Amino acid sequence: MIELVIFDLDGTLVDTFDANFTAYEKACNLKGFTITREQYSKVYGLSWKDAIPRLTNITDMNIAKEVHELKNKYYPHCLALVKPISNTINLKNLLKSKYRLCIGTSASRENVEAVLKATKLEEDFEFVVASEDVQRGKPEPDIFLRCAELAKVMPQDCFVIEDSEAGIMAAKNAGMSYFKI
Repeated sequence: MIELVIFDLDGTLVDTFDANFTAYEKACNLKGFTITREQYSKVYGLSWKDAIPRLTNITDMNIAKEVHELKNKYYPHCLALVKPISNTINLKNLLKSKYRLCIGTSASRENVEAVLKATKLEEDFEFVVASEDVQRGKPEPDIFLRCAELAKVMPQDCFVIEDSEAGIMAAKNAGMSYFKI
């Protein structure tokens, strides 16, 4: 029986593509890399540890971390580009009276909190599991399994709402039911 509904954030509850792309573009440019929207679309939804090397061909994780930190520095200035996705927000509103709700995302906690505040969604979720809370990002199941652990429910009693292939694979790998937006 479903007890916990886990929402992804980026691309599921809110459209953060333009905000993330703009922040990554500035960060990459400062480090001497040029990225395109098309390139970024192929890594959107992955953790920074997976996304940055694929996006830039950086193999040194210290440099990748510097890009990530620069991206996070610019991201708050891009929040005006974040838009709630109305159909998913309506779905959340229908589900919140019957199920416990949380967010399981590859985004950093700092960015998640900024987005939730900017979109006035911070009160709608019991808790957030962000990239810092786990060792491995999506498509590994760690984020969703941590959600189940925090909620004290079995993985099979969780339902994931996701937009990315990596997120769907993570839900499958966690043994959870899912719906792709």
